[in-house]
Amino acid sequence: MLVNCPDCGKEISRNTKICPHCKCDIAASRKPETRPCRSCKTPLVIKDHLSTEYKSKPWIINRSSVTAALKYTPCPKCGEPRPILPDSVASPMMRWMKVFAVPMLLAIAGIAWFVYRHYAGR
Repeated sequence: MLVNCPDCGKEISRNTKICPHCKCDIAASRKPETRPCRSCKTPLVIKDHLSTEYKSKPWIINRSSVTAALKYTPCPKCGEPRPILPDSVASPMMRWMKVFAVPMLLAIAGIAWFVYRHYAGR
């Protein structure tokens, strides 16, 4: 994915640390990603309050999402123990509900209506 350099404005890779055109230090000029706290709405830096902790032993190579748990740092202002809801947790479930659950419920309702109408006349 390409982004614009904050100094010269030319397109560079998102993961680049130094601009190849003007030699600007991109890593120093990037603002950290923030999200509001659930309770007090204070902007929190995601990397400071959310990290992944793996449940498996350190010598096991399996680093899948099944063996991972999210570790939260409380909000410094209000003390909320889980101040940030990560997109990685909320998005797949919401996507699943939109894509599969609603059409599935409509299909079940249609089948139930068809069966009721078909067998009610007998």
